[in-house]
Amino acid sequence: MSSGLIDVHAHLLPDFYIEQATAAGHTHPDGMGSWPSWSVQAHLDLMDRNGIETAMLSMSSPGVHFGDDKAARLLARRVNEYTAGLTRDHPGRFGNFVSLPLPDVDGALEEIAFAFDELGAGGVALLSHTHGVYLGDQRLNRVFAELDRRRAVVFLHPTSPMCWEQSALGRPRPMVEYIFDTARTVTDLVMAGVLTRHPNMQVIVPHCGGAVPVLADRINE
Repeated sequence: MSSGLIDVHAHLLPDFYIEQATAAGHTHPDGMGSWPSWSVQAHLDLMDRNGIETAMLSMSSPGVHFGDDKAARLLARRVNEYTAGLTRDHPGRFGNFVSLPLPDVDGALEEIAFAFDELGAGGVALLSHTHGVYLGDQRLNRVFAELDRRRAVVFLHPTSPMCWEQSALGRPRPMVEYIFDTARTVTDLVMAGVLTRHPNMQVIVPHCGGAVPVLADRINE
């Protein structure tokens, strides 16, 4: 009998991505000691052990944009095509939350069209910010308008905040900084009116909303 369980917070980490991220200076991603190991078979084995029917694969921090728009577009396309191949090779086991080369808006719009029209994407994965452009930033208006038009699933994922050198106190940023950057970008989305203007998106906030639940009353004031 099928479990019906869907893991919406599942990351892939192909070798070619690690190579490009490392070449861009991310040898200790977000302050971690090293890149974790990952393989398709190991991921399937984990799913089987835990009764997970389908995993929606997405890229985690630091994403695909390392400072060059053209390189980010190429890496996003390679990641998305690779993940789409996994969904074809393992029908029903994997889905695809595609990466976008933000903050390159034109590149992101191009990738949205390709991902949904050609790859059959299940949604998009957005980092809490890219190079300081948080999700309520008006520069992203066209991106959210297109995602709303397509009634897209939007999976949010935190990354290191711009001030991590001071705030992380020398510790890996996923420990604490991810939780607060989630709250920061969700607050930005709400206060900037993005979610009100684009009600057709389905937004998934991982890590139980980060710090949002304990800050909700303050934000609501």
